[in-house]
Amino acid sequence: MIKLVITGGCSFSDQFTTDNWTRLLEVKIISKYPDVKFRHTGSQSQGQELIQKKISIALIEELKNYKPNEILVLPMWSGTERKAFWIDNTEIVKDIMSAYEKGEGAYLLQFADLHSKIDQDKIKFVKNTKYNPEGGWYMSNYFIHDSSISKEFFNLHKTVIGFVTMSLENIIFLQNLCKLKGVNILQSFFRSYVYNDIIQNKDHLNLNYLFSMLDHDTIVSTTGVYEHLRPTKILNDKHVSDDLFYKAFKEDRISTKQYFCLDDAHPNVLGHNKWLDEVLLPKLNEKNFFKINKKDIL
Repeated sequence: MIKLVITGGCSFSDQFTTDNWTRLLEVKIISKYPDVKFRHTGSQSQGQELIQKKISIALIEELKNYKPNEILVLPMWSGTERKAFWIDNTEIVKDIMSAYEKGEGAYLLQFADLHSKIDQDKIKFVKNTKYNPEGGWYMSNYFIHDSSISKEFFNLHKTVIGFVTMSLENIIFLQNLCKLKGVNILQSFFRSYVYNDIIQNKDHLNLNYLFSMLDHDTIVSTTGVYEHLRPTKILNDKHVSDDLFYKAFKEDRISTKQYFCLDDAHPNVLGHNKWLDEVLLPKLNEKNFFKINKKDIL
């Protein structure tokens, strides 16, 4: 019997909001299994490194309170193109946040710890960004160059191999940690390209040995949440945007708007519920983790 569910991911799984799949799942499960506890670790903008680290530390902490077979881990993996750095050089932190002052920042939280927290007496704000001036985890993205650090890092790469390697390393780490500890895990993806990037490069020397360890039985679906709600047709199998990451999809943005927020990129409550009811809940039922029938779904 599962007594604790640990979730993780990016904005699709953000622990600080109440209308995504993690919170909706909690409501649905607790309505039938009121003693089940949840620990959410997702946070906006984070990629595989922080998703893995935050779930891993939560798992190690919770194994002091629960037996391994009482825990279910549910990571929703994020963008391949995201990178995190641990920075505690305060001069570097200052330089990065000075760029945010000029409007170059695009994150709500920076330099937090692995609990997504900043000590209350250390919190500072630059516009909409909360951060720790003493340092912590700095999140960056291939498409958002908000510091010289991110620019230099992303300029090191002319192919996706390094990014996909980093992505798969963290997926395998968490999967194998769960297996080592005897903990149940079911993995999903926020977008389909995350898994597709792995498949397209699985024969590369950097990836092949990692791919051989990927337990496909732990994957809820290789189709991302976004694509489940907005079925897309891949126009080609090449990365056509900036020679690296691509959005080579033909998207029907009219008939599927009902499942997305105003930004047309993040699922709304209706979309999260649709994915839960059609994808995740049936898998939980199939695996005998929770038996939730249609009549039980709120």
